[in-house]
Amino acid sequence: MKTKSYVTTLLKFALAFTFAFILLILANVNVEAKTATVTNLKETDIEPYENPDITITWDAVSSGDQTIYYRLETSEDKITWKDEGSYYEPTAKIHAPSGKSVFYARVCAYTAPYDYAYMDDKNLCDIGNWSDTLKVVARISDKTSKIIGTKATAASLSFKWAAVSGASGYKVVYYPSGLSDLSKELTTSTNSCTIKNLKEDGSYAICVYALNSNSDFTAVSNTYTETYATTLPKKIRDFKVTTAYPGDASFEWKGINGAKAFQLQITKVSDSKKFKNRL
Repeated sequence: MKTKSYVTTLLKFALAFTFAFILLILANVNVEAKTATVTNLKETDIEPYENPDITITWDAVSSGDQTIYYRLETSEDKITWKDEGSYYEPTAKIHAPSGKSVFYARVCAYTAPYDYAYMDDKNLCDIGNWSDTLKVVARISDKTSKIIGTKATAASLSFKWAAVSGASGYKVVYYPSGLSDLSKELTTSTNSCTIKNLKEDGSYAICVYALNSNSDFTAVSNTYTETYATTLPKKIRDFKVTTAYPGDASFEWKGINGAKAFQLQITKVSDSKKFKNRL
């Protein structure tokens, strides 16, 4: 009886040990590979150079006293992914694929022993949780062109220009000629704009940049198209008749800097007939 009891005790101990060992293995797999999903992945900066570094950030993931690593992948089509390596901090600098102004990124968090060979195991994230896919934008290489003025008033100037392929919008920078430190800007989603609240009879420089945007970040092209334009005065000043003969008269006026044409309107008082002539 004692022998049977002893064997039973050993069997119970062996089963308990085996069960505990299995739990330990499962826990170890969970600790070393699967962690919380990375969130708030976004683009935060782009260097002002050719083939610039693009900065990607995300919220840090916590896993108790375990060391967290992050794996970053990029893709041109969200189907085929390229490994960009592992990172210790929730930030990375990457480059856009050659010739691409839009591509995609995703990040996975995982834990691993402090071992470079293990840390670079690409299978770790297969059982981890990838972040939502981020649309990453780079600068558009083509610049705006063929900017022309379409309308001028005493307080506004209107322009249009050739659309740039891939641009999500445009930034228009303007300032009084020679006074770039007084520059202001506006953005537009179309290849045209009207600049308002300008000074009467003023000369302005206008620069147009192409934009490439996602939900959180806008990349501004390094190149731009520039033109100059002048607002109109509110009215003609010092208008007068200089000579008058039967059937003929001469006039002059002042204060119209930058105007390219004038329209003269003559009203015959006796029968209120109007005669217009573009000069």
